[in-house]
Amino acid sequence: MQYTENTIEINGTSVNYHKVEHDIYGNPRYVIHFLVLADNYREALNIAHEVGGKKYTARWYGGGIVFTTYNLKDTLSKIIKKETTCKKQTKP
Repeated sequence: MQYTENTIEINGTSVNYHKVEHDIYGNPRYVIHFLVLADNYREALNIAHEVGGKKYTARWYGGGIVFTTYNLKDTLSKIIKKETTCKKQTKP
């Protein structure tokens, strides 16, 4: 399967993602890079786990987080909104 990079606009933030193979139950999956969510991988995984994101271990995509969802924009808007709110609160 060939993976094409797509872009989606969420809360004023442009997010690049890849659509990958469906899971064994036929649900669609999407991969984003961890830098969309946080500055380090562990923190990004913790944020992604809140809405069902998991570590993506394919060799062709390093630092990926995979989401199984039918509505990527809605799923990502939940954590991107929360992340930008947290960043604003921690700034002096």
